[in-house]
Amino acid sequence: RLPVRVRATVYTYVARLRGLLGHGLIRTAPGGAYLIAAEPEQVDLWRFRELLVSSRRAGSPEAELAELREALRLWRGQPFHGVESAWLAREVVPGLVDEWFAAVERRIDLESSSADPGAVIAELRELVASGPTRESLWLRLIEALRVELRADRIAVTSSSILCDCPVNRSSCAALSSASGKWMRTCGLPRKPS
Repeated sequence: RLPVRVRATVYTYVARLRGLLGHGLIRTAPGGAYLIAAEPEQVDLWRFRELLVSSRRAGSPEAELAELREALRLWRGQPFHGVESAWLAREVVPGLVDEWFAAVERRIDLESSSADPGAVIAELRELVASGPTRESLWLRLIEALRVELRADRIAVTSSSILCDCPVNRSSCAALSSASGKWMRTCGLPRKPS
């Protein structure tokens, strides 16, 4: 619902923002519009993306991991949390969350290959709980469990992995295939379908 005096409300908001961010950061553009004049290093999202590009160009896995960790430290919860906007929620937030997930997944891959893969299991369980339809997280969790746990101490079947997972059929097929591969690798008999 629009305020009674829209223009006056916008002026008030801009004045408050200038008070918080500084007068030089919010400029008045021709036609009465406003422009936020920030350098890339002043905006967390732009810095995050620069660090991701830098991480891909890193000369070693250790350097890539350091860049990814620095990028992920800039992330502070759900994008636009508390902002009521159907457009942002539909058009912007999902893409930003995907960027975050991709960076986290790459960091986990690097950490798993350079250290104890079991160290990421707790984090992967939390990530799977928050994004149960992200197949890539499930596959990473299965792999971390495979590496961490001995075959004689765990018998994971595709049905036990999927019993509490509200995912679609293609996700179930991918997970079933991955768990079957894991079981064959460990020498466990696959549960009949």
